[in-house]
Amino acid sequence: MVCNKEDVEDLCQDIYSRILIKLRQGYYSNGHIQAWIYRIVQNYVYSFYRKKKHEFITQELTDLNIGDTWSDTIKEEKEKERILYVLMSILEKEPPQIKQIIKMHFYMEMTYMQISAELHLNKSTMAKRLRTALKRIKAEMIQEGIRDCPF
Repeated sequence: MVCNKEDVEDLCQDIYSRILIKLRQGYYSNGHIQAWIYRIVQNYVYSFYRKKKHEFITQELTDLNIGDTWSDTIKEEKEKERILYVLMSILEKEPPQIKQIIKMHFYMEMTYMQISAELHLNKSTMAKRLRTALKRIKAEMIQEGIRDCPF
């Protein structure tokens, strides 16, 4: 799927280490270990292509000679970087289960039903926790001076 030997080796190493870490933390066997491993591999490959796409687009933008608008683009990029930095620092303060819910919903694009089944939570409980966490994150971002919150 990746078509580059070095990238394949890097991905395999990351995937194997991820699986081993999760198994050491305690995998609760429900008979779906193949599907679980397949999903981990699939998510890593998706992340790999997202990063490659971002690198390609960034390279294209730096190759362009835009002139006066270039400084505006740099300012926008710096502001995006600042927003991401603040967001990541806020997310680090969240409890592990909330981080996991946010990751599953926004990065893995899982539905509420899928998340609640994966975490063995009631759907409304999971939705309430997500909603409360997003309100708290938005309030902290506004407190940091970021009005254009991504949520």
